[in-house]
Amino acid sequence: MSLLARREMLIGVNHAYCKAFKSEKTKILDGFVAVTGYDRKYAIQLLSRKIQPPSDEHTQASWGQMYDEQFVHVLTIVWNTANQICSKRFVPFIPNLVSAMERHGHLRITEEIRGKLLKVSPAAVDRLLQNERRHNAAGVSHTKTGTLLKNQIQVRTFAN
Repeated sequence: MSLLARREMLIGVNHAYCKAFKSEKTKILDGFVAVTGYDRKYAIQLLSRKIQPPSDEHTQASWGQMYDEQFVHVLTIVWNTANQICSKRFVPFIPNLVSAMERHGHLRITEEIRGKLLKVSPAAVDRLLQNERRHNAAGVSHTKTGTLLKNQIQVRTFAN
């Protein structure tokens, strides 16, 4: 059973459980535990508290996106300038890199985007750059291994 389905069932059963007598609560609890697979004590904790159904204003779609396409574009430019280093090393380096790029005329950004760049977390950088990383997954090098050195290097084997 998915987490969303369990949550919906909890909301549906919660009101009846709070209003029921002890014998009815036992039956409701047995059915809830059987369907969801929760531990009995955990199910009692969930059903004992009053749960309000989520309102539309608190859904993820209404929160809006914090980082827009323009921000991702600027982040990609700065990340490419930093030679595509990992996000945990990249994020502390962003303030110095952005100021240097602006000083030398390689980057012009608004105060809003600058503020977002200074506040972005490594996890958010990984999430925002995942499409760019997939695009560059093949790597940058196109060299092939040659046989020139293979023929000159003697390999010692333990067979005759």
